[in-house]
Amino acid sequence: MPAWFRERTSPAAFHFHRMSFNPMSFLNNGLQLLIPIGLCLFYGCSQVEKSDGPLDLLALEEPSNDRDWEPAQGTLCQASFHEDETVTLHNVRNCLHLDEGNLYVLDHYDKTYDLRKLTTVDFFLVPFPEMPSMAHTFISFGFEDGEYVAVSVEVRKEKGENYNPLHGMVGQYELIYVIGDEKDIVRWRTNELKNDVYMYRIQAEQEAVYSLFVDVMERANELAEKPEYYHTIKNNCTTNLLEHVNRLYPGRIPYTLEVLMPGYSDRLLYELGLIRHDEPFADVKSAAYVTGRAQYYADSPDFSQKIRE
Repeated sequence: MPAWFRERTSPAAFHFHRMSFNPMSFLNNGLQLLIPIGLCLFYGCSQVEKSDGPLDLLALEEPSNDRDWEPAQGTLCQASFHEDETVTLHNVRNCLHLDEGNLYVLDHYDKTYDLRKLTTVDFFLVPFPEMPSMAHTFISFGFEDGEYVAVSVEVRKEKGENYNPLHGMVGQYELIYVIGDEKDIVRWRTNELKNDVYMYRIQAEQEAVYSLFVDVMERANELAEKPEYYHTIKNNCTTNLLEHVNRLYPGRIPYTLEVLMPGYSDRLLYELGLIRHDEPFADVKSAAYVTGRAQYYADSPDFSQKIRE
């Protein structure tokens, strides 16, 4: 943690409203109660206590940052914190994807941001087309000047390597924090992969966003020094995001079935009052859909602003 960092937040900094929360309110029939563990094994978004177990013992070597990586994941982003409450992000990714991942123009840049101008954090949900109850999740931080920094926790793949959820339970893949601009991380999913993407503004005070940003970047720095294995169940995109929030504000987000099946995680955030809840959830979700705008404004220099209009 940078020496100047101040614990400026109060326990209520992430707005937290109990709305007669029922963690199974999203279930339409009892059959869905029988399948979450199976889904987790095949798609991987959950949280369990981190401990050694039979599957962990199958990993034959220590995690490493020194492998022949896919170029888009070959360079790690790291943060340098400065005494004037600015941070320089080294190797922010700006990858122009030209198809579903096999062809792209890769670029990275360094940029310094003023943390005192950090104002917002948005939660992105990308349901898997073949199984919408499962999803990839990531976040993006916004600054007063209209800049955005997206953070996506992913499997780090070697050249020619394909993802297999069972391999993800036995130390086959390292974990990576992909830090890049939204024209890379959002647009790839909306325009090349043709995914449905939903974006929700998290209801949080500025100091909470500040603390979350620092915690996330410190985690990225730690992984650059001490790599970890991705785990389909206990060390994935959604569990890492929840751990960041709960480390700062213990118990803010409970580990429910919506975490096990993160395609429903936006419903959980709605029930907790962490996203806007002034309208029925179906209307909030409809307004959060950004794929159409992202495709229309794909080449706009104001891409991040346009998808928020």
